[in-house]
Amino acid sequence: MEVSTSDEPSLKIDNHELSLQQFGEILSHFEGWGMRISFVSEDQLSDPPVPVLRKAPKRLSKKVLDELEARARYESSIAKK
Repeated sequence: MEVSTSDEPSLKIDNHELSLQQFGEILSHFEGWGMRISFVSEDQLSDPPVPVLRKAPKRLSKKVLDELEARARYESSIAKK
């Protein structure tokens, strides 16, 4: 992250300066996807990342998801009172 000429923090990606809001708007197109950020020294920027493969987590059944959603709605309604 670099400090731009304004007081707002910004990110410089591939020689393009982005505000945090602009970066967030770009990321919003990938909602639901995973993301990894690696911090490396400048002399390692051209080194390809080492992939990490893991077994995918089990998916929750529709019944469990429905129960969790109903519970969240109930707890939200109680919190509003």
